[in-house]
Amino acid sequence: MLARIAADENLHMIFYRGITAAAFDLAPDQAIEAVTKVVKNFAMPGTGMPNRQRNGVLAAEAEKAAVSAG
Repeated sequence: MLARIAADENLHMIFYRGITAAAFDLAPDQAIEAVTKVVKNFAMPGTGMPNRQRNGVLAAEAEKAAVSAG
């Protein structure tokens, strides 16, 4: 399951890398302003989720147990 998620995330990265490179080629000043805005306002999905920290720990523990079980 995690390999599938990683592959999907890689496709997102390739898409955004390409579109960002094209934006810098076409309008570098506007592109840097847009990238700056995104970076300054970025938050991981789930940041506002109740019990985010605890749920993250539970997910990590479950993953560790699954890997150990083989």
